[in-house]
Amino acid sequence: MGLLVAIGARADAGQFTDPPTRTKYLNCGGFTVTAGEVVLVHASLDDFPDARPARVTLQLFDQAGTERGFKETLLQPGQTTTMPISVVTTGVNVWRAHVEFREAALAVSARRASTALVESLDLTGQVNPKCVPIDNGVRPPPQ
Repeated sequence: MGLLVAIGARADAGQFTDPPTRTKYLNCGGFTVTAGEVVLVHASLDDFPDARPARVTLQLFDQAGTERGFKETLLQPGQTTTMPISVVTTGVNVWRAHVEFREAALAVSARRASTALVESLDLTGQVNPKCVPIDNGVRPPPQ
């Protein structure tokens, strides 16, 4: 009877129902932006077409650490998502981007790759690459 209670307690805690996950953090910045630009944060997931999706969070922060953009989506293998943010500020500022991929750890193939890119459109429509985030594996400090 005690054994049944222990197993029930563990199942209630979610230890048997939640698959292990892995999280990948891609951080980019600082990069300069000026008033009127549109900052584009892109995230892509490459894997076999029948592989599991990843939950992706894209964030953009200004130089004061204020979140200027947030998007969360379920990204299927082969898909790319984009978060465009119009820069409403004066002068030149330094911003940073953060992209987080959360996925089932057991479903990861050797082919799987999570990538991100930050670029901007200036007032003339010119596309300007800002940076390619580095996978440093650590979460940025809370704001």
